[in-house]
Amino acid sequence: MDPRIVSLFIPILALMIPIVAMILRHQRIMAGVEVPGSRKGKDGNTNARTLAVLTETLERQHERIKGLTTRVEALETILTDEQRAALGPVLLASEPATAPVAPRPQVEIPAPDTMTTEEAVLHRNRDRA
Repeated sequence: MDPRIVSLFIPILALMIPIVAMILRHQRIMAGVEVPGSRKGKDGNTNARTLAVLTETLERQHERIKGLTTRVEALETILTDEQRAALGPVLLASEPATAPVAPRPQVEIPAPDTMTTEEAVLHRNRDRA
């Protein structure tokens, strides 16, 4: 490799290291893991501060999840009420929900070798119904 190319790469790499460090720090700040004004060498409270920020973030997320859960439950009750209103006459005419379900009849299927293709299709369609 040509020494001029190597001498060109050294300053580029030297400039890339702080740029990557700034990008990573910005990502941590935007994620809420790091406080914007804190420096690791200034004080020893960075771990405590980071823990406080993480705890606060988790509490906010928990509150948001609780709010979303209550909204989903409200929407589900609205939807089920609308479905009941739409299906009111159908539900009244049908069997009660506690009625026992009749078992499906067992159909004996002949061996595949003795069945024609049409018979196999008929058996499959009958089982699906």
